[in-house]
Amino acid sequence: MTYYAIAAAPPRVPDIDIGQLAYIAIRVFMAAAAFLAVMAAFGAVESWWGLAAPLVALMVGLSAAAPCLAYAASVESDNMLALLFRFALLPMMLLSGVFFPVSQLPEWLQPLTYVVPLWHGVEVSRAVTLGIASPWPVPWHLAYLALWLVVGCFLARARFRQRLAV
Repeated sequence: MTYYAIAAAPPRVPDIDIGQLAYIAIRVFMAAAAFLAVMAAFGAVESWWGLAAPLVALMVGLSAAAPCLAYAASVESDNMLALLFRFALLPMMLLSGVFFPVSQLPEWLQPLTYVVPLWHGVEVSRAVTLGIASPWPVPWHLAYLALWLVVGCFLARARFRQRLAV
């Protein structure tokens, strides 16, 4: 309903996509900066590269938000968003190494962790804040996150354009 009202105003479909992602970017960056300040206050940041952590969080947030935006533009009812949380976001959190090391997962499940974007964000965040080496070079992690972001933006724009018949 909200997007129909916005689409009836002067903004175009790309403006809706960019505006939604910009709003998410601002919220993610501010939250990450606050977490970084608390981490630094408690001595949990062991590298000056930790100052890049909010930018890493921004990249992770947008790489997850863009495909979610495409999905949200595709569903007919808000009730379908529960499926997104149950079958995409929750497993992504559990498989990303946030709560426990990926090495504790069954061996057949470990390769799946490399597919989810959050694992890449966790690895880069640990690398910049703790100075811990990542299994992959940091630029590869960031490139993978950028791929999720670009594909998600493309799908969201196409779906919004089709859905709003603009």
